[in-house]
Amino acid sequence: MYRKLLIIICFLFSSLFAANAQIGKIRGLVNNYVEQGPSDKQIEASIPMAVIEPVDGVFNTAEFAAAFPDLDIEVEKFEIDHPDMTDYIDTIYVVWFLKDLTYLKSGQSNIIIFGISPELDVHYYFDNNNDRVYSPGETVVDFEEGEKSRIIEMDLDRQNEYQFANPFYEPASVAESQKINYETWQRATSSFSSYAFGGFSFGIGDAWVSYNSSRYSIDRVKYFGGIFASGRFTLGVGVDWKHLNLQTWGAFEVLDYDETWKYEYVNGVENVNYNTGVWMKNKLYAGLELGYDIPLIKGLSVGPAISYSLYKVVGNKPIDPALDYSSDARYNDTNALEYIIRMKVISSERAKIEFRAYYSDTSLDAHEFFPDFDGGYSSIYTQIYFGANYIYRFGK
Repeated sequence: MYRKLLIIICFLFSSLFAANAQIGKIRGLVNNYVEQGPSDKQIEASIPMAVIEPVDGVFNTAEFAAAFPDLDIEVEKFEIDHPDMTDYIDTIYVVWFLKDLTYLKSGQSNIIIFGISPELDVHYYFDNNNDRVYSPGETVVDFEEGEKSRIIEMDLDRQNEYQFANPFYEPASVAESQKINYETWQRATSSFSSYAFGGFSFGIGDAWVSYNSSRYSIDRVKYFGGIFASGRFTLGVGVDWKHLNLQTWGAFEVLDYDETWKYEYVNGVENVNYNTGVWMKNKLYAGLELGYDIPLIKGLSVGPAISYSLYKVVGNKPIDPALDYSSDARYNDTNALEYIIRMKVISSERAKIEFRAYYSDTSLDAHEFFPDFDGGYSSIYTQIYFGANYIYRFGK
C-alpha cells in the first residue's frame, strides 16, 4: 500500500517538474517575434511582445509601453473576456502591440493567451477583432510538429495579416528534414495527390523523309536533316497514386540543324545536293504521360514512363521551298511516341526534382509539300533527350 502511494507521489512530482520546465521554457520566449505576412505594401514589421501578469484580472501596459518608448504605446488598464480555460494546467499572457500595416501611425495592444494542457501541449488564443473578448469562433493555433509559423488575421481598422512564429520551432537537421520530406510524400501519394511541373530538355537526332517521284528519270527522292540541338520547354499538371502517375503537358520546342541534304536516285545512281531543305524550326506539343516510380532509397526513385503527344509545326514551312507545292499543303500525322526513364529526388515537403532521359519516335507526313509525289512515302524522325523538371505538389 505504501509502495503504491510512494510511486504515485513520485509520479506526480516528476510530472509537475516536467510541466514547470515546459512553462519556464515558454516564459523565456518573451522576445519571440511576429512579422507581417503577405500584403499589398509588403512592409516588414517586427512586433514587440512581452509576458504580462494581470493583477486582480486587470492588465496594465505601463511597463510594456515604457520598454518601447519610440512606438507611442498607449498606457492602458483593461480586462479581457476569457475563453474556456478550465482544462489547462497553466496560462501565460503575452501582450503584443499591433500596428495597422497600411497606416503605421495607429496601433493597439492586445493579449495572446498561451494555454498549457496536461499533456504539455501549448495552444495559442487570439482576439481577431481586437475587442478583448475571445469568442468561440476566433483563432486558436495548435502548431504541428515542424510548423514554423502561421498567418493570423487581425482587424485593426481594417484586416491585417501577421505571421505568428512558433515559439518552439527548431530547424531540423539535414537527416531529419529528409525523413520529414519522405514521410510527407509517402502520406500524400498513398491516396491521390496532384502536382504541377515545369522543365527543360535538350536533344539531338536525325530526320528523313522519302517518296517515289513522278518526275522523268527520277525514281526516288530523299531529304535528310541532322538535328544538331533542340530545346524543349515543358509545363504540365499530373496526379499520383501509389507511385503510379498520369500527367498532361504542353511544350514548345526550338530545333537547329547542322546538315540538310537532298538525295535523288536515277536508275540506281545516287545524286547528293548539299545544304538543301528547310526543316521545321519550332513545334508546339500537347501530350499525356503515364509512368511508375520505383522507390530505391528514402527520397530517391526511378521508373519508366511512356508519353504520347500531338504537335503542330509553327509556321508550316515546307521542307523544300523550291518546289511548286499547293498553298493548301499541310503536315499530317504529326504525333510523337516517347519512351522515358525518370529519376526523382525529393527536395522538400512539396517539391521534387526529376531528371529524365527519353527516346522520341516522331511521325511526320509531309507528302502534300511534294508536287511530284507518286506514292511510297516514308519518314524517320527520332531524337534522344536529356532534361530535368521541377515538381510542386498541391495540398498538405
